[in-house]
Amino acid sequence: MDFTKILSINVNTVVGKLILINIVVYIVLAVTGVVFFILYGLYTDAFFSLFFLIKPGSGYSILYIIHFVFDIPILLVGLDILLYGYWWELLTSMFIHANILHLGFNMFALKVLGEPLEKLVGKLRLLVVFLLSGTVGNVLTVLTNPTTISLGASGGIFGIAATISFIEYKLFKYTRSLKWLLLVFLISSLPLAGGVPNIIAHFGGLVTGATLGLIYASKLRETYGNIEDYYY
Repeated sequence: MDFTKILSINVNTVVGKLILINIVVYIVLAVTGVVFFILYGLYTDAFFSLFFLIKPGSGYSILYIIHFVFDIPILLVGLDILLYGYWWELLTSMFIHANILHLGFNMFALKVLGEPLEKLVGKLRLLVVFLLSGTVGNVLTVLTNPTTISLGASGGIFGIAATISFIEYKLFKYTRSLKWLLLVFLISSLPLAGGVPNIIAHFGGLVTGATLGLIYASKLRETYGNIEDYYY
């Protein structure tokens, strides 16, 4: 595994662009939090805003202030969608993370699993997997628990993991990504975002990705050479 490749961002790929967008969004929100709390003399909260957009335990959280005080709906809040039609939360919430650890793990998983999938199926199909899996996971979240507040790219990442796992096994009888999928599942079961993991979104992304994996695999031929060429 070449860690220099993993830590680099290739903006010529869809995966690279998705990672860059997530990082930029985090930085913008973190800086917004720092400025906001400094203006109100809350210097401790300003410092923690660099690392926690949703602060665990007591204290203010810039994401809640933006969403509920400034009335800029960017998190996934089921009642917002059901009562007010804020459907864009299904998408915006996929690019927002609660803290550095939450962002870092999701971007690592997106890099390791997303780039090989993009090489196999192409840019457009990769984007479809990520957005559709994440959206389906969020829709299921809203329908099953409309009072939940959710955020993060894990639904889309579970979709990518399932898609490449099915394609690998059907075309190459290879199980590397199944092992990554298990690792993603185990780590995503931890409260990385500071609250209860959104298992419903993970499940929705997983089922969507598995379905797309079966569809894509049936259309692909075994002309890719050595499967190791697609991994780090």
